[in-house]
Amino acid sequence: MSAAPTTAETAEGPSTGTPGRDSLGLLRLDIHRDEAIWKLEIMSRRGRLPGFTRTMDGCAVAAHGNPFDKILFLRALDTGEKGCVFATELRLERKMPTIAAVLFLATIWPGVLLTDSFMRMHLDFYEKWTAGGLRTWWWYVPLTAVGVVWAWFAAIKKSRKTARASAVETLRKIADELGGKIERN
Repeated sequence: MSAAPTTAETAEGPSTGTPGRDSLGLLRLDIHRDEAIWKLEIMSRRGRLPGFTRTMDGCAVAAHGNPFDKILFLRALDTGEKGCVFATELRLERKMPTIAAVLFLATIWPGVLLTDSFMRMHLDFYEKWTAGGLRTWWWYVPLTAVGVVWAWFAAIKKSRKTARASAVETLRKIADELGGKIERN
């Protein structure tokens, strides 16, 4: 009996197994890699390829996601054949997720203090509860942690889906412009 395909294999294509990264397949071109990268740079200068940068072994372009962007890397492979082959890899751009994680975590404890003062000010019975040993953070932190974790995973899932769609569209645009062919892994 064969194993059922994973969500990553069915909905989002094959994965390289590295967290935050996945492959969109191979891009085969009939031109030399330097000429291909030069043409991509021209596309970028004309505003048709956002976020283009050269790398040591190829180039990278933006893959816009919501709320977090990713970067589509095109790495040239040595095949010994005429033309060139680019391996594609989609990686999470770490700046905004890091900022979001810090903000999520930094807002929890001030919320404890704010909630505690609000509850004491507006609910007469809460003063008696806290005098009996109840601490606000005992119930506040677990409640907010569930919400923060849920929001984090929802943002990552949405980003993965939207950035992958953007990357596929960008890769098709590149293949059309350079007369190439995309081969899925």
